[in-house]
Amino acid sequence: DLVAKITALDDKTLCFAALFTTLDDVEYTIAPVKSRLEFFYEAHPNSDVQGASDAGISQLKQWKTKLFTNDAVFKQIKKYQESTNARIKTERDALNAL
Repeated sequence: DLVAKITALDDKTLCFAALFTTLDDVEYTIAPVKSRLEFFYEAHPNSDVQGASDAGISQLKQWKTKLFTNDAVFKQIKKYQESTNARIKTERDALNAL
C-alpha cells in the first residue's frame, strides 16, 4: 500500500513529505518485525527457531532491496529531484539550505 501511495503521486501531490516520509513509514512499519527476527535468531535456544528467524531476515532483506530498487519508486524520487515545478523547487531549495 505504501508503494502504491508513492507511485500514485502526481505533480499536484508530489512533495517531500508525501514521498520521503512514506518511504520512512516503510522502514518504521518493518522495523519491529526485523527486531523480533533478529532477537529470536540471536537469543532463542532452539536451532529450528534460529533457522526460521534467519530465513525471515533474509526474506525481509530481499523485500527491502526489491522495494528500494523499484523502478516506479525511483522515478518518483528522480521526478522530485529534477522537477522544475515552482512549488517543488522552492521546497527542495529550502530543504537543501538546512
